[in-house]
Formats: sequence, C-alpha cells, structure tokens
Amino acid sequence: LETLSTTDILSDKNIKDSALKGVPFLYFLTVFQEVSHDAERKENLRDRHAAWRDPAEAAALRRPLTLSTMLQLLFNAADVVVVGRWAGDNSLAAVGSNTSLIALLTNMFLGLSIGANILAARYFGAHEDEELSKTVHTSILLSLYSGVFLTVVGILGARTILIWMQCPANVLDLATLYLRIYFAGMT
Repeated sequence: LETLSTTDILSDKNIKDSALKGVPFLYFLTVFQEVSHDAERKENLRDRHAAWRDPAEAAALRRPLTLSTMLQLLFNAADVVVVGRWAGDNSLAAVGSNTSLIALLTNMFLGLSIGANILAARYFGAHEDEELSKTVHTSILLSLYSGVFLTVVGILGARTILIWMQCPANVLDLATLYLRIYFAGMT
C-alpha cells in the first residue's frame, strides 16, 4: 500500500464495491495518510542528520550536559565541606540531614531539563520552529511555576518535611534554617 496513492486506492473497483467504502474507509484513508506522512518525515530526518552518527560530535554535545549535572550534584557537597570545616558538628549534621532531599530535587529537575533539551533538539533538528517554540516556552513556564511552588511549600513546610524524614531533634532547628535558605534560592 505504500506505493499507491490515495486516488489509486479510491479508483480500485474492488475497494469501491466492498464493505470498506463509506465512513470506515475514510477513517482508513486518514490513518494511512498519517502513517505515510510520519514515515516520510522520519526518512527526511534520518537523511538530514547523518552527521549525528559521528561519535566525536555526539560526545561534544554530551559534555556540557554532563558537566552541568556534576556541578549541580556537587553543590550540596561543597556546603558540607565548608560547614564541616568552620561551623561545627551540629551544623554539619544539619546540612547532612538535607542531603537526600536536595539530591532528590536536583535529580528531578535535571531529569525534566534533560527531557526538555531532548525535545528542543529534536524539533530544532527537524526545523519545526513552532514546536520548538512551544517546547521552550513550556519548559520556561514549568521552571518558573515549579520554582515558585517549591519555594513557598519549602519555606512553609521545611520543618514538617524534616520531621517526616526523621531528622534528629538536636539539629532540627539548624536543618530547618538551612532548608528554608535552600528553598528560598529556588526562584
């Protein structure tokens, strides 16, 4: 069927006289045209992006994303080092009490940003400017809304979150202060 055009299919006497004519047949033609269009689009993308098969180019594109991920994950580790050196044991325990929550949030947002980058790269490579624009604007709005939401929830609920995480009572006040400062920096 891939080599036949819509007019070839409609002019076939067997199909005109069969039970497929009418609404079900029109549905079939619609689905057939969409499948043909998708296959054609994939073929065009494959031809246009033969350069992506070069491992050196792929590595060059992965490098900034990998480095930014590593820097994000080292952010809390730097706090642990600084606080441990100059602030004392309770302060270090307070920062350490927040490490798992901060790692969870960091990894969640890194995953969202990687997904947005993949979609943006796909639409950019396919020269689908409208879809690229929608993807970029949606990711910006999602970042802003989630940042404001997490800031408010984090500042107001920091103590409750830490109690749920079974933070030790002797460092709960310091851990709450650190977490509130961290959440205030999310927007």
